[in-house]
Amino acid sequence: MILAHNGTLWDHRSLWREADTDTQAIVCWLSHHWQPRTTEGLIGTLRELLGKAHDHTALDLLLSARGYLYTFCCYSRDLDYYTLWYRKNDGRVAIASEPGTGAWKPISNRTLLAVDPHLRLSLCKV
Repeated sequence: MILAHNGTLWDHRSLWREADTDTQAIVCWLSHHWQPRTTEGLIGTLRELLGKAHDHTALDLLLSARGYLYTFCCYSRDLDYYTLWYRKNDGRVAIASEPGTGAWKPISNRTLLAVDPHLRLSLCKV
């Protein structure tokens, strides 16, 4: 599993007591709880995560596992700052925190974007 995180989780020790940082807590917690490693399994795990992580600016995540790319947009403040966007064209998918020129689409708050190995996209509310 590969993880990138944006935002601050102030109560990160509620996820993983030994973690020095919020990102470390998130990756340790997800590595332990995300079972099965499927899109459906991730949706359930993210719902559980949101039940435990109460004090955060954002839990914007970029994850990669088993050939899938996942982007989770979840913010509780600074709504213009923590936005995420995606674009698919020419056999590529791009994810960005700021839209560039062209047909960028926003990822709604508390929404998971899943990109499968064939670059098929699905959006799921969490």
